[in-house]
Amino acid sequence: MKDQQTIKRGAVRTTLVGVSVQRRSLLSIVALVTGLAASVLGAPRPGATPYQAVDLNPAGLTESWASGVCGGQQVGYGCYGLASSISVRAMLWTGSADSAVDLNPYGFTWSGAEDTDGVQQVGWGNVYYNVGGRKPYTVNYDHAMLWTGSADSAVDLNPAGFAESWAYGVGGGQQVGEGLIYYYTQKKGGSYVSQYHAVLWTGSAASAVDLHPAGFTSSLAWGVGSGQQVGYGFIQYNTNKKGGSSVVQCHALLWTGSAASVVDLHPAGFASSGALSVAGGQQVGYGTCTDGTQHALLWTGRAASAVDLNPPGSRPR
Repeated sequence: MKDQQTIKRGAVRTTLVGVSVQRRSLLSIVALVTGLAASVLGAPRPGATPYQAVDLNPAGLTESWASGVCGGQQVGYGCYGLASSISVRAMLWTGSADSAVDLNPYGFTWSGAEDTDGVQQVGWGNVYYNVGGRKPYTVNYDHAMLWTGSADSAVDLNPAGFAESWAYGVGGGQQVGEGLIYYYTQKKGGSYVSQYHAVLWTGSAASAVDLHPAGFTSSLAWGVGSGQQVGYGFIQYNTNKKGGSSVVQCHALLWTGSAASVVDLHPAGFASSGALSVAGGQQVGYGTCTDGTQHALLWTGRAASAVDLNPPGSRPR
């Protein structure tokens, strides 16, 4: 996994012929590993579990990617024709290529699905706006989206006051992600500044809760479960050295429904950290060591509870 400080908006971004697409875990795959069958490399070893690769790429799509799975559903992206802005579509599968459902909502130019809990699917959709005036021009924005199995079920989650938004995780009737806010600085010759905020929804744009904690320059929520939300935020601080400079550090964060509930999970001894998933009162993610290597981490609600899961003797990455 890349150091989260190097990832724009904390989300992996890839270019499809000049079009940036956020992906929950972008792996160039067209297969979902499921079921039982003979190994493609021959008979499985005694005691080994055989698997079968199912190609989910639907007829008519040149490329596809799966990014989330739960409850018999798989979600991701599909490309019609050449990879371009107007050909990327959010996709839903239930185990086969023939089951593919195009989730791209009416009125949106392109879209992507990031996660599913087996009932709901979340991601984003991109919409174009025509701006009038003496010199008309077109702009486009991403909006966080929620589906329940079809394009017609799409709910635009973009909250009032946010220019853009993206949903990355879903579970228990909650959806999490981030939103982009523009605000005007009060400095001399003030200007507009952008800031990313972690956001929690419960099914509608009006339900949005801004989870952004005080003291952080930006934040996002990545996983949700058991009434908890996890992600990470960026803190900027001064080095206090002569001619001191600012340093940005990424911290794993835990919420329980509000900005005020935030718990900084960043463990001592790590240069940066991020929380990616939560269930049953446990949180998992990673920590970047001072030598640049990364270790899997497990928490139970506080920074001091961090357990380094990196196995002895494992190779650093």
